[in-house]
Amino acid sequence: VNLALNPPSVLQHLGIAFAPIARTEVSLRFVGGGWRAGGRYQILEQGVNSSWDLSVGLGGMRQSYSFPIDNVLDIVELRDFNRFSVDVPIAIGRRGNWYRFWGGPRLLWTTGRTDMTLNLPRVSQKLLATADSSGIYYGVQTGFAVGYKKVFFGFELNLVQFHGSASLTATTIADGQLAEVNRTVDLNGFVVYPGVALMGEF
Repeated sequence: VNLALNPPSVLQHLGIAFAPIARTEVSLRFVGGGWRAGGRYQILEQGVNSSWDLSVGLGGMRQSYSFPIDNVLDIVELRDFNRFSVDVPIAIGRRGNWYRFWGGPRLLWTTGRTDMTLNLPRVSQKLLATADSSGIYYGVQTGFAVGYKKVFFGFELNLVQFHGSASLTATTIADGQLAEVNRTVDLNGFVVYPGVALMGEF
């Protein structure tokens, strides 16, 4: 479960953002097998009411991870790990004709679930295990971008701590009878998440 929540991987990222009214943005993003929809409001605007930009927002995301373990062990069926997240992006930064830089805190809550079925030969009952997990990420992000006019190349680094827990329930056979075993485990980890992007403004 910890590996599913924080998988080491290289992810493709594609997003689009639109400003329907002044200082307000709505966005849609695809990354890591999931979709994120969100919005944000610009509290401070450089050159208007401050020498800095400051925005705060809210986003929701659904991701699904597939583990093709049944390609190796045909007696094991592991369903996709479905994960739901809510994040609160806060960013402060400055911009010029050829540069952008920003930073701020990161805060995200997530929950997920998966289950596994074990089909043993000559055993009529199917043994089932489920995992429900939830946790919170908190930390910082920082980034910069350089470019000209409307096209920029950027780099961002996220450093966050993860604290959470998982509830594991498994059906076993004990003395010829089916029995249920419950376990709760703490999940902790530190996540380093770098990213690069080609950005266009229109």
